[in-house]
Amino acid sequence: MSEAIKLKYRWRRLPGHPETLFHADDGDRRMGRIEKAIVGSHWLWFMSFNHGINDPVVAISLNGAAESARGAAAACERCYDAVLDVTWPGMTVAQRDRLLDHEQDMKNRKAERQREQRWPQAQLKIVPGNLETDIPKP
Repeated sequence: MSEAIKLKYRWRRLPGHPETLFHADDGDRRMGRIEKAIVGSHWLWFMSFNHGINDPVVAISLNGAAESARGAAAACERCYDAVLDVTWPGMTVAQRDRLLDHEQDMKNRKAERQREQRWPQAQLKIVPGNLETDIPKP
C-alpha cells in the first residue's frame, strides 16, 4: 500500500541526521518532519509550519502517526496543504494569515541581521583640522 502513495514535496535526510529522520520544504519554508518512532514500528509526522497557532485543539492536531514513512509524509503534506487552504479542522483565515505574517516578519528580521553583519557601523574619529591647509594638493 505505501508504494502507491504519491508525495508532492521532496523529503530528504539532512546531513548529520539519523536515517530515521526526514524533512520536507515548500520553497524556503520548512513544512514538515517525519521520524521513526523509538518504540514500535510506526512513523511520526509533524507539520512544522505551525508557529503562532495558539489554539491547543488545532495545534495538537498538526501531528500524528502512520504505519509507514510514506504514509506519515503523505499525512504531513495533507495537513500542511489544508492549513494553507484553511480546510484543516479548527483552522481559520485569521490563524493562517497570522502564520504567513509571522513568517514574513521572521524573514525581514533575518535580512536585517544579515545587513547589519555585512555593513557594520564605521568607527570614525573626528580630528580637528582645516581641510584646505592639512591636505596637500597634487
